[in-house]
Amino acid sequence: MTLPTYLSGGRIQGKTTDTSGEPDTLGSSADGTLIGDPTGGDTSPTPPTGLGTSSFVFDGNDGITIDGAEPFSTTVGSISLWFYNDGTSNDKGVLFFGDTDASSYLGIETKTDGIWAKFRQASGTTSQWEWRSSNNSVTLTDAWHHLVISQDGTAVKIYVDAVELTTFDASTDKSKWMESNLDNGRIGCNSISGNGNANFLTGNLMEVAMWNVALTQAQVTSLYNSGTGRLANTEPTGLKAYYPLSGSVVTNAAVVVDKSKASITDVPAGTRYEETDTRKIFRWKDESTVEVEDSDGYGTIITSSATSNQKAHDFGSAILGDFTFRTTMNCSMGNTGQNGGVAMFLSTNDANYQGEAHDSVVGALGHKHNASNSRGYAWGQGDNTHNSSALNNAADAIWEAQDVGDYACDTPTYGLDIQGNTKNYEIERSGTTLTFKIFSSGWSSPDSTRTVTGAATTKYRYVYFAGRWQGDMTATNSYWKVSYTVAEQWVEKGTA
Repeated sequence: MTLPTYLSGGRIQGKTTDTSGEPDTLGSSADGTLIGDPTGGDTSPTPPTGLGTSSFVFDGNDGITIDGAEPFSTTVGSISLWFYNDGTSNDKGVLFFGDTDASSYLGIETKTDGIWAKFRQASGTTSQWEWRSSNNSVTLTDAWHHLVISQDGTAVKIYVDAVELTTFDASTDKSKWMESNLDNGRIGCNSISGNGNANFLTGNLMEVAMWNVALTQAQVTSLYNSGTGRLANTEPTGLKAYYPLSGSVVTNAAVVVDKSKASITDVPAGTRYEETDTRKIFRWKDESTVEVEDSDGYGTIITSSATSNQKAHDFGSAILGDFTFRTTMNCSMGNTGQNGGVAMFLSTNDANYQGEAHDSVVGALGHKHNASNSRGYAWGQGDNTHNSSALNNAADAIWEAQDVGDYACDTPTYGLDIQGNTKNYEIERSGTTLTFKIFSSGWSSPDSTRTVTGAATTKYRYVYFAGRWQGDMTATNSYWKVSYTVAEQWVEKGTA
C-alpha cells in the first residue's frame, strides 16, 4: 500500500477519502505474552534519546511470545529493532520465527562481538542465507545499535546503524523470507522443532517492528536518525506489528487510523513529508471554537491629516466555515468633505487595501460623495469585481464589499454610519447565509438586520479597517472580535 501524495511543506495534494494508505495492522491478534518475567522500564543502559527513556531487559530466563505476528509478511517485508549487547551473550535468541515441526526458521541471534541473522529451511543442511556482523568488520558491543533486515522479494538486505553490510556467509537463495510454517514467534529466545523455548537472551531490546513492505535506505536512515533514533511508527506504511518495549506492556502498538475521519486533513500519525526534516508527528484534534479579540481596537484609523490609511490583523489561521465578526466604530464626515470613505472587512490575503490583488472580502463601508451631503452605504461579500457604478472613488478593497449585498444612499442601516454615531456592527456567516447587523448599543437587539446569500467556502484570514479621505473626516475603531469553529483534524503534535 502507498500513502496519498504529499507536497513539500506538509501540504496534502487534493482532497481524498481514500484510506488505502493507512496502516494495515495485525491488531490485537499480534499482542505478545510474557515468558518468565522480562523487565520493562529499564533505564540502564540509557536508550537513544529519540526512543524514550527505558527498554526491556532480558536476564537469560525470559522472553515474549508473538505467535500472532507470523502473518506480518510472506515474500516481501522488513524487520527493525534496537539492541544492546554487553559482549557476554552468545548464540541467544533476539527475534525468531521457527517451525514447531521442523528446523526451519528466520532468526536473529547474538554473538559475543555482535549479531547474526539467518534463514534456514529444514529440507536442506545449510542456510539459504546467513549473515554475521563480525564478517563485515564491525564490532557491536557495549552500545545501542540499530538492525534492519529488508526483503524486497529478490534479495535480502541488512543494515546496521543505517549502513548496508553486504558480506554474507551463505547466499544460496537470498529471496527466502517468511513462510506459513514459521508459526512460533519469539522475542528474547527461540522455539524450533518442538523443543520448546530455548536460547534465552541476556541483554536489552526495544523498538521491535515488522512491516509487509521493504524499507528503503532512506527510510532506514531516517529510523536511525544519526544514532538518536526515531520510533518505528514514523514509517506507518505496511507496519503490521510493533513492540516499543519502552514500558512494561507487550501489546501490538501498530494501530489503524480511524477511517471514518477521511478528509483533506486525514494524515496518519508520523506521515513522511518531502522536507529537510522528513518526519512530522501528528495527533487528532477535536472540533473546537477559536476566538480572536482586540478590546483596544485599532484606535484612530483616519483623520483630516491623512489621505488614506489602513489597520490590519492576521488571525493566524484561515476561517474555514461559519463565523461571527463584531466591531465597534465611530465615523464622521463634515460638510466640507467629499469623496471619502471608511470600511471594515475580512479578507483572504494581506494585500494593500488600495491594490487590485484581493481575492475576496466581506464587510461594510460608509462613503460621502460630495460636500452637499450625498452619502452612500454598503455591505456584503465581494470577489475581484470592481463595480464603478455605485460608490465611486472609494479604494478598491472597499468597493468589493458591495458585490454581493446591499447599498443605498442616505440610509446608514446599509453600512457604516459616518454621521458621528458610535455603533456596534456584526457580520455572521452560517453556511451560505450572510447576515449584517447594526446595534446602537450592546449586541442583543439590532437596529437593523440585512441578510443575503453569499459563499460558504471563502477562507478569510485578515481583518481590515481602512479609510480614504478627501475632506473633513475621522474614523475610530475601539473593539473587534471574531469567533469561528476549527473542524476536527490531524494537527502537528505539540501545536494548538
